[in-house]
Amino acid sequence: MSQHLIAMHRQRHRHRLAFLSCTFLAVMTCLRSCHSLKTFTDTRRCPFTTTTYSSSSSSIQASYRIDDQTVVRGDRYNNSTSTIPHASKVSEILGVQPPLETSARTWKRAWKMQKRALPFLHAFDRCKPSNSALNLACIWWKAMSGNDRSSPVYDEGLSYAMLPSISRVAYLSFRRFYPRLHHANVEIRTAFLDKGVREIVEEARSRNRKTKIRLVSMGAGYDVRSIKFLSKGLIDSAYELDLPQVIEAKQRLLRRAQRRKKDLLDKYLPQAFAVDLNDSSAVRTILTDIVAGKYDEYCDGVKSSNEEPTETIILFEAVMIYLNENKPTELLEICSSVCKSQNLNDSSHHTSLVFADRLENIPGGDYDIGKEVLASLGWNIIEWLPKPGLARHMGRAEIVDI
Repeated sequence: MSQHLIAMHRQRHRHRLAFLSCTFLAVMTCLRSCHSLKTFTDTRRCPFTTTTYSSSSSSIQASYRIDDQTVVRGDRYNNSTSTIPHASKVSEILGVQPPLETSARTWKRAWKMQKRALPFLHAFDRCKPSNSALNLACIWWKAMSGNDRSSPVYDEGLSYAMLPSISRVAYLSFRRFYPRLHHANVEIRTAFLDKGVREIVEEARSRNRKTKIRLVSMGAGYDVRSIKFLSKGLIDSAYELDLPQVIEAKQRLLRRAQRRKKDLLDKYLPQAFAVDLNDSSAVRTILTDIVAGKYDEYCDGVKSSNEEPTETIILFEAVMIYLNENKPTELLEICSSVCKSQNLNDSSHHTSLVFADRLENIPGGDYDIGKEVLASLGWNIIEWLPKPGLARHMGRAEIVDI
């Protein structure tokens, strides 16, 4: 029996050593892109790249993804007629360390390295989620900034707690050597959205300090914003709408995080709704019930006239780029019409929108075009801060006055 246990122990030890070796090689593979930064520095100051998605009759009109296809630069945001500010300016506004100024070739190389590393990083991960769009890479990108105490998006290790046991230690140990490219881009939009939610909450509670805050995230993926704000008491309830497979995978990751973080209680977890955001009818039904308070624990689904006012915050982060043609526009219209109806039924209800995504019918970052498009969908723009990259449109809006 003892020999059997010794053999099992040795086998487990060999597996751990093999996994550590694979992880080290994966991380070093990612870091190889650092060595080429000087070689491929672009003096034209073009820090962001995306690649085109081959359109079809069933694909989104202006959909993009990062892959190994042709690299495009998008708008020429570095010239005098640009409507998209340079990444360094946006970073300065948000208090984020700017991305490296380097060539499109280096951005593409860094992404390839990340893709090659992912299988190693999750080689022995029992909770491994499927690589839906860029979700798997985003977990690691958000963990890098979420574990950085100097970053405005520091999450006290929430994202880090969702990662595989051994590879997360090796990966983040090399964080300071990792080139500030894709994860810096994600950090910018995360900082904007966090800032937007905080400002909306401050404004709502300045009108009435008893205002209840409800956060509705469309396609939240593996983001931990809802948990972070619930645990800090910034919001009172949180809801996330996403694909069934994403929600199921996130629940596994959160269970793992709870085993590691004993203060991550169930009451800090958002309520999840499995739905395809392309299914407009289903989204409308779920959203109608949410804004009516059906799932709010603090009022048990019943809201009388003498209860506290409610602020509903609808949030989009890099999800519209994966929806079918015209669905992003339809979703924004559904959100405004549902919330406007609730405002009519309940004068103490207020709705805000915050987004970092790719809106339809706005090719660049022009404020006037953005204002016109959002107004046509029932939204009055409050803040507009476009940035280079995949989810280039960042802003805040409110329901147009009835």
